[in-house]
Amino acid sequence: MNLIGLLRRNLKDPEIIEVLDHYDFRVQYDFDRDFENRPDSYWAESLEHGFALRFDENQRLVTIFVYVQAADGLNRCSLETLDFDLFEDFDSARSNAERKQLRHSLNAGEPGIPQWLRIEHETHFVHYEFNDSGLRLVTLMLPETAPGAR
Repeated sequence: MNLIGLLRRNLKDPEIIEVLDHYDFRVQYDFDRDFENRPDSYWAESLEHGFALRFDENQRLVTIFVYVQAADGLNRCSLETLDFDLFEDFDSARSNAERKQLRHSLNAGEPGIPQWLRIEHETHFVHYEFNDSGLRLVTLMLPETAPGAR
């Protein structure tokens, strides 16, 4: 599945609509009900298939969550053919990034915080989060919306 290619697409783009229908996504509008000047957003979750999508206030897809382990009410993603690498553990992800000389950032063991590694491509970032069981969550995001980005 070409998930990276979905980033930046509009919620009503035919390709997005096809994915929403195929995976039975529920779309929820999240507006600033507390008047804190937070931008509105739209969330789409496929509980059964282990994906969640976040669209910004302009209905542009900015973040994709792929649940490698079941969590937050979402099943484990089927991990069908995806357009990004998957790693069994943190060390494999780090050595891959270093071997390929990919720009990356990481958290390699602060107590109480899961290990993570974020590979920073020009058009998108791929954030890998690990726990004691291995890879837990992969997050695809636009560089301009990524926390702590350039």
